[in-house]
Amino acid sequence: MEIQQYMSPREREQVEKGTAELEAFMAELMSGNQSEPKITWDDIEIKDELPTTVVQGMSFHTACDVLDEYANRESIKQSVIEACKLEAKATDIKCFDLKPEFSNPDLSQHFKIEKPTITAVIDWLRLEINVSKAYKFKRPTQPYNDIKDFLKIEGINENPYVKQTSSWTFEIDLHDVESGKEYAEALNKLRHEYEPISLKVTTLEVSIDFWNLSAGAFLLALQKSVKITQLFENTDLRIYNGDGAKVMPRTATNAMKHVHDGKTIGIGHKTKGSVYIRIYFKTKDKGFDLPKDQHRTRIEINVRDEMLASMGNDADNLKHLANESFKLLKFTRLTDTATAKQTAEYRSNVELFGKEISVISKSRNRRKHPDHIETHSEFNKVISKAVSNFLRGF
Repeated sequence: MEIQQYMSPREREQVEKGTAELEAFMAELMSGNQSEPKITWDDIEIKDELPTTVVQGMSFHTACDVLDEYANRESIKQSVIEACKLEAKATDIKCFDLKPEFSNPDLSQHFKIEKPTITAVIDWLRLEINVSKAYKFKRPTQPYNDIKDFLKIEGINENPYVKQTSSWTFEIDLHDVESGKEYAEALNKLRHEYEPISLKVTTLEVSIDFWNLSAGAFLLALQKSVKITQLFENTDLRIYNGDGAKVMPRTATNAMKHVHDGKTIGIGHKTKGSVYIRIYFKTKDKGFDLPKDQHRTRIEINVRDEMLASMGNDADNLKHLANESFKLLKFTRLTDTATAKQTAEYRSNVELFGKEISVISKSRNRRKHPDHIETHSEFNKVISKAVSNFLRGF
């Protein structure tokens, strides 16, 4: 028995209409009155258009294709070029206003404005202690371990570095010296225990911290503007982290990539000469991650040996030694009268523009910098104030 599917009148009408149209088309086609239809690949290709955004659950391959397509758009390429130009301009130290009176009441009522602030610290110092020959060590063959134990017990240093350089001479490191009182107490304990013949500071590292200024461009701005004197044994620019040191790229855009990767800028030689500088974004302390609100940009100057000795490096002279060491951190800037060519060179290149050289100015006077580089008086005053505030505690 044949079973027929029921169709409504409307459905039957649509089927009959479609059948009639198909028969008419086939009749015309077979009659030869119509040219042969042309079918192209575009007519039958199944379009597989990429999504416009990367979304959760998307395959890794598709996500990469989306990002590649996005990055290759001409508008995006041009935007990246313009962004790089702006970032290069930001390596001019004049772009950063560090005046403490910075305030905007209209913005403050809607946003929490973290003001740029500057602080000075003694990062660490190395003491050379010449112990009295009358002193009796518990472990005569390992006297440095006796000193380590003493530093721990007395709370001077929980993880002490002690190096024996001769029979009765040792090197001791003190970190994060925050006040003169704390430092004097440490010296008194050492003198009471060891009755040293002499106590000298052989290495001193002081630092300037810039809070709420984490832009990579600011690190390059500091490097380009810092005044470099003949005290530096080697003024090659280096960029480094755990994988070793490399020569700093000369272009601002390439140098910025290294800075954004968390690398440190080094000026001078780490072991030769009396002075060297490091500039980096500090996110760790003693190997541990710092809370985000303690992240800051830091510039360190390490002074040692003959340079410290010339300042009078007796251990009791720390305030003077710190003050003189901080004075070695001075900054320059591009003059307002610099030509367009000089301005473009300053902003796009990574060099030690603050390096002192002997030149003859336009007025026929001998200068330590070219005419388009001058001392950054305002910036130096802000630094000096931070140093003065810190040394009040000594």
